[in-house]
Amino acid sequence: MKRMERVLRMVIVVILVFGGSCSGGKQKEVEIPGVPPGYFEKWEYFPVDSEVVKEKAKEFFGGREYKAIWKWDTDGDGKIDYLLIEPHPKIVKGIKGGILIGEDGEVKLIIDRNKGIYTPEYVVEDFKREGIREGEVECIRFLFSKDDRYAFSHAIFTKNDKKKFNRIPVVFWVFAYQLIDRDLKLITSGSSREEETIIMEGVIYISKVYDPQKEKVVYEMGYASFESEENLYKQAMADISTYRLNKSKGIVFDPVNFDPENQKEVRRYRESVKKR
Repeated sequence: MKRMERVLRMVIVVILVFGGSCSGGKQKEVEIPGVPPGYFEKWEYFPVDSEVVKEKAKEFFGGREYKAIWKWDTDGDGKIDYLLIEPHPKIVKGIKGGILIGEDGEVKLIIDRNKGIYTPEYVVEDFKREGIREGEVECIRFLFSKDDRYAFSHAIFTKNDKKKFNRIPVVFWVFAYQLIDRDLKLITSGSSREEETIIMEGVIYISKVYDPQKEKVVYEMGYASFESEENLYKQAMADISTYRLNKSKGIVFDPVNFDPENQKEVRRYRESVKKR
């Protein structure tokens, strides 16, 4: 039964992803070699209207600058949620940390460079359990478009959306990210120099699932994976060990990183791809 649920989840994810990608209103992007559409689309920054959220943000970020990149209902409770992030100054779409907070101050998700991704009730992805050392991750690099209402369907999840799902848990949105180390190199088990042109190298997935029985949104490690959590962590530990071994040999990968609105930087990237 467990396996069948996961199969159905994957089918629904595929429908949502490809159905959502055809939605209107998406700005046509300049094609860049090796860069998936939407990858460098800049986020929209939203004002924070809730004083409670501002206080929570001040506490979480310690007075450091933060930006709100989401401002909508993410779990169907009828309240506006804010995804607040501390931008990394050197990495496009890189963050030093983040927190998802409801307009009433309820903390729904925390993204921490040392601990991983977790909620107040449970851990989604435990970096320590994967073998990542404290201070090893300098930056978490998000790999989704500015709102994901089109590319990866659906960061937004309203009360009306809840009515569509009334039988089994459904993965209705997936987000991906990369981990970047203190030297601003990708934390990846890749070993071929050719892989430097692959922007999705070292990608990690988190699924957002709606469970109609519990009437609740939950987050899970993996992308509609058939693997158990234990196996996912075993693989992650193996990948981290390979990354460290490769780095000791000088095998490292730079994240693809440039301002898509700066034509000089775009041309420089295009030329670098041609030379590889």
